Amino acid sequence: MKLVEIQNTQQFDQLISSYEHPILVYFTAAWCRPCFELQKRIEDKLQVSFGWIVAKINVDIEENEDILARHEISSIPSVFLYKNGDIVEHKDAFFQGCNYEALTRMIELANNNSPKPLYQASL
Repeated sequence: MKLVEIQNTQQFDQLISSYEHPILVYFTAAWCRPCFELQKRIEDKLQVSFGWIVAKINVDIEENEDILARHEISSIPSVFLYKNGDIVEHKDAFFQGCNYEALTRMIELANNNSPKPLYQASL
């Protein structure tokens, strides 16, 4: 797993348009305790992974306001699954809150839609 901290809209757009594997896009804030807990769970679940990128977007950074607006972020943590530059259209490709079961379903969805498994440790 590679963690990328997004600093602006241009960096985000370039990342999602240039990467062929699934990208977990994660909206967070330094003051958000549930965000911190979910980030630890994301790192634990994806530490033995192949090809995953986690794009961490801090809602407190002014340069990320356009990304927040495009995703209609109303609460954090919020997590989206991208593939081939687009949000995956599936009920398990988005969730809000510190929802470990939803994270597991999102990882399984990404693996099922990938030409080769991206995650090989047990969930």
